[in-house]
Amino acid sequence: MEQVWLHTEGSVGIIRLAKSVTNAIGMQLVNDLWAKVKQARDDPEIH
Repeated sequence: MEQVWLHTEGSVGIIRLAKSVTNAIGMQLVNDLWAKVKQARDDPEIH
């Protein structure tokens, strides 16, 4: 019984870790995109 509980607990931990990593990557992509958009708006050559 304890083995099953540990296995489930480990899986939940891995899923949480994967989610936080995915969130971090997503935030980084959004930040990069936002920086490019702001740079494009500030760049007079694009207008």
